Amino acid sequence: MPRHRIRAHYEQLSEFGRGRIIELKEGAYQTLFWPARLPDSSAIKHVWDVMGSRLHLPRNVDFLPRQMEQIWHEAPQ
Repeated sequence: MPRHRIRAHYEQLSEFGRGRIIELKEGAYQTLFWPARLPDSSAIKHVWDVMGSRLHLPRNVDFLPRQMEQIWHEAPQ
């Protein structure tokens, strides 16, 4: 694609963003499609949801690690 067509295609971006994309395209770099709101894109979010729903206020600080470990082992894999 000619350079002027690439530049016209990205006019709506900021100068920095436009330059970065043009640099990547002209340098033959390949970019990956990554949707902004991909469901379940982060496994750790699911883990924190499970922990948060099952974790109760511990009686003391010493009990908290044991409770978290128990929840971890009971969580579906």
